[in-house]
Amino acid sequence: MKKINLFGFGILFSILILSCSSEGESTSDSTSLILPKKTNFIENSDYDIIGQDTYITYNGNKIVSEITEDQWKNVFTYTGDFITKIESYDYGELYETIDYTYLNGKLASRFKRNIDGQSSTSYLTNYTHNPDGTVSYSSKYGKGILTFKNGNLINDGENTYEYDNKNNPFNNILGISVLSIDRDTETAIYNVSKNNCTKTKGNELTNHDITYNSNGYPTLDKEYYDGETTGYGSYKYYY
Repeated sequence: MKKINLFGFGILFSILILSCSSEGESTSDSTSLILPKKTNFIENSDYDIIGQDTYITYNGNKIVSEITEDQWKNVFTYTGDFITKIESYDYGELYETIDYTYLNGKLASRFKRNIDGQSSTSYLTNYTHNPDGTVSYSSKYGKGILTFKNGNLINDGENTYEYDNKNNPFNNILGISVLSIDRDTETAIYNVSKNNCTKTKGNELTNHDITYNSNGYPTLDKEYYDGETTGYGSYKYYY
């Protein structure tokens, strides 16, 4: 399941018009059911011209599952309007579960359990929503602060992010904004935000060349690392 990490981090991606203060809130405008039915990820556009297809199914604007290359599958469970569990499978075998809890409509904790044969490991991450709009998190692996602006993650303690003013492919999926805070998932939904990331600054510089449809949603997102012109990878969206 290692390749899915590439989706998750685009660097893993919300899907309500994101607001850190209103996870789970649904949209009601005329574009509220524009949802990607398929995505395609090419890790290196120089060598892999086919890439990996992920098919996404929904119940209304609730995500039900995503299946990548008939091998990896993620199943989403809701409690009301909130995603409370993600179960991940590799060729039909459950290998990871993530359980979410909420307090006053905001993400409170994430319990991740990895399954390896007959053994398993797990750990808990707690989240605190601060008055200044930042989100603090802590687990046995460390702690940090996520900074948001206008529904977009702009700093995660390691990288800073810049955005366009267009629609994120996933921003009409109910409750998916949880993935903008949980930075350690293995889903094909990544870069969860209100808008689309155009630049990442950190140890490396990543730029995005994005093509949009007439509704202002991306159809093609090409990544370029550290000034490269050939491209590192591309993401295609089919609605």
